[in-house]
Amino acid sequence: MQITKSNIVLEIQNLSCGYGGKPVVENFSLQVEKGDCIAITGPNGSGKSTLLKAIYQLCVINSGKIIYKGQSLNGRTAEQVKKMGISYFMQKNAIFNKLSVKENLEIAYPENILDNLFKEESTFTNSAVSKFKLFFFRFYSKILFFNLRVDLSRRVKKYVEILWTFSDFYKWTDTKKAGLLSVGQRQQLALAMLYAQEADLWLLDEPTAGLDADKSEIFVQMLLKHSWKTSDNPKTIIFVEHKNEIINKLANKIINFKGE
Repeated sequence: MQITKSNIVLEIQNLSCGYGGKPVVENFSLQVEKGDCIAITGPNGSGKSTLLKAIYQLCVINSGKIIYKGQSLNGRTAEQVKKMGISYFMQKNAIFNKLSVKENLEIAYPENILDNLFKEESTFTNSAVSKFKLFFFRFYSKILFFNLRVDLSRRVKKYVEILWTFSDFYKWTDTKKAGLLSVGQRQQLALAMLYAQEADLWLLDEPTAGLDADKSEIFVQMLLKHSWKTSDNPKTIIFVEHKNEIINKLANKIINFKGE
């Protein structure tokens, strides 16, 4: 996709923000074009996460303006910002510990499309027949993902893509509480919930932290499929990341927060 200067979706003007007292981010300005994939780097405490929280209206805005698609975000609630088409992946996963994996996903997917998928999955045991059923179910999901079935809605296809991308979901029962998942599993669940949302701007705070190399690569490939490099209608992404190999694969712009 050709990115042009007339395609600004997010503009930050002279922003100073923090948590009361001295601002963590001072006099920061940025223009973000549709399809940008911007990496925010820098040492701990330099304001990287605070910038994302400011966009999502989760910290104190001391001065400056944040404008998304021509509308000011200043003074809005996080829920209002979400409804405007912005998703935020927090560094400490925003999942509901006391709810099951399925119930967490249902928050992002209100349609009753999970019941049949999880019902099918819940019948699997360790028997040879059930292992074959699991293989067939995964294969069938892949067929759906590659659009060989035309009767699926766009959101159903998206959910199947989530199941295929985050294949460990097949190992977790629909009754397992999210709070019992490992750090990496919680990360996958939070990423899946974010991906399920109908958002044009993704704010990702260290999305691959806690994931092993294989899971990180799967997630990177998912982002690439929706990025400026491959999509004609890409998402706009701002992400905090420390790993240079991931930054080099994804970003078209890099901003370094130097700190004090």
